Amino acid sequence: MKKILFTGQGGQGVLSMGLMLTESAMYAGKCVTFLPSYGVEMRGGPASCGVTIDEKEVASPLCANPDILICMSERALLAHKQQIKKDGMILINSSIVQNIPNEKNIFTIPANDLAIQAGNVKASNMVMLGYLIALTSIVNEKSIYLCLQEKFGAKEKVRVVNEQAFLLGKNFAQK
Repeated sequence: MKKILFTGQGGQGVLSMGLMLTESAMYAGKCVTFLPSYGVEMRGGPASCGVTIDEKEVASPLCANPDILICMSERALLAHKQQIKKDGMILINSSIVQNIPNEKNIFTIPANDLAIQAGNVKASNMVMLGYLIALTSIVNEKSIYLCLQEKFGAKEKVRVVNEQAFLLGKNFAQK
């Protein structure tokens, strides 16, 4: 069982990132739960979602003590860092987060910078997802591309930018 907590601010695609992983896991035949949490603000307020993936039925959608914490903002890192399992991993958007702890199992990804290379800073969530998939192989790439096609099929340019962002995140992890 893997528990992943996606955190950031509204407008950063935190919930979309978690939902994309959830749907990809379902396509791959895995059991999965998705539990979003967000403030009343449309943009800028805290946003998070927990995703639990397993080969067998998941009993609870709660994502206490996640194996992996993904932080898209400094505020999210400060709010959720203590929740991670002892040997858990933290993936940090280093384009935004300035105060990165000097600890093992912390991975820094310049997600905004890579998303700009892909064509749109809004695709930083897909950079982080690409990095996560390369690091963990929790779902296969094919299921991510299937989800992107389903979500952005009518918006070819948006789909291509998101696919490119995903690939840049994956390639960054492999360096």
